[in-house]
Amino acid sequence: MKPIYAILNFLLFYGSTQAQDILRPIKYLTTDNGLSQAINYSILKDSKELVWITSYDGLNKFDSRKITPYRNMLQDSTSFKGTLSMGLVEDENHNVWCGSNDELNVYIRNRNYFKHVNFNNTDNSLYIPLISYSNNILFKKGDNLFTCDINTYQIKKITVALPEELLKYTPKVFESNSSFYIFFYQNRCYPALNLQPVLKYWKLKNDFTKAHIIYKQTDANQYHDVIDLNNGNYILGTNNGLLNLILSLMSFCLLPRIKFKK
Repeated sequence: MKPIYAILNFLLFYGSTQAQDILRPIKYLTTDNGLSQAINYSILKDSKELVWITSYDGLNKFDSRKITPYRNMLQDSTSFKGTLSMGLVEDENHNVWCGSNDELNVYIRNRNYFKHVNFNNTDNSLYIPLISYSNNILFKKGDNLFTCDINTYQIKKITVALPEELLKYTPKVFESNSSFYIFFYQNRCYPALNLQPVLKYWKLKNDFTKAHIIYKQTDANQYHDVIDLNNGNYILGTNNGLLNLILSLMSFCLLPRIKFKK
């Protein structure tokens, strides 16, 4: 794993012209700077210009000057709960939600402490918040999707059609006019089983009742990330370059390599 970098200025020009800008320097944040642990899966810049960074040892807050780590303190009921953290979402109350291997952690900004949301079941998988919408947090746990009311903390389960390890990897969620599109990656974790890598797109209505699969892409690519260019147009990062997906047409196009002038 590479060290987490918190300040990355990368300008991507999409179209037939080539980018003319010079890449700016990258500043790294590591454990030498106060980061609780260097492996990171989620990062969030919130409405107060604070950067939140997950890790295998709690949660980190970066204010451009110093890093404040939040760890599990057994004797403190208001501390961050769990070790491995993943998923970061800011809700309409400007509180920050972060999942962990124990529960959902809610950082109450005006009181500088954490509240916790969980439910008893036999599933030991991570709680991972995905998006905030209409005073609810959409989150995943195992092969299931849930919503949690940000004021009452009431949890409701969403029906998922054909889950088939739907949520094995951290998804990306994007809002459209009437739905949410959810991108799930299933990489080749077990080469000996000769499993095909799969990229799935799921559609979730805004009423948060049921999620339906709308497409499953199986190919030799390793999918790493996705960004939304609006109007159903997405850029997918793969080991073979950038792919442009036009969702309405379900068509893929390999983008030309971008060159930067020195």
